[in-house]
Amino acid sequence: MKKMAFALMALSLVVSIPAVAKDKAHGQAGGAPAAEKPAKKAEPAVQMDLTITGTVSKSQKTDKKGNTTSSYVLTDPAGQVIKLPTPPAAKAKKGEAPVSAINLDDYVDKAVTIVAKGTEATDKAGAKTVHVKQIVSVTLAGLNAAPAAVPAPADAATTK
Repeated sequence: MKKMAFALMALSLVVSIPAVAKDKAHGQAGGAPAAEKPAKKAEPAVQMDLTITGTVSKSQKTDKKGNTTSSYVLTDPAGQVIKLPTPPAAKAKKGEAPVSAINLDDYVDKAVTIVAKGTEATDKAGAKTVHVKQIVSVTLAGLNAAPAAVPAPADAATTK
């Protein structure tokens, strides 16, 4: 009886190996249907010019190692809170005068108008969301002062 059971197991193994190999070649393992290729990622939203008005606020957080990080947000008149990117530190090229960067600390707790690059979207609930990627200029709201602006790179400016 044991010999017969062993022979049947060996026969079923020999018969099933080609079927498993065929399924794997077609992307099916164990008879399950082949998974479709994942969908392509959505194209990134096109950045556009944004003009937003509100009050700038600053918050600071200290991590476990004692490092302090600052973040800035703009609260618009409707109460929407928009995260602002921290402008990068100004870097001067070799042989050039240092370039001044926008210092958001000068505008904390003040009403400002910010011109920026970013995206606008509407979520499922119908609320409008704004994502600021780059700050172009900051002006105190209601004043005719010259805006603080990030200068264009020297190589991008061409004269004709």
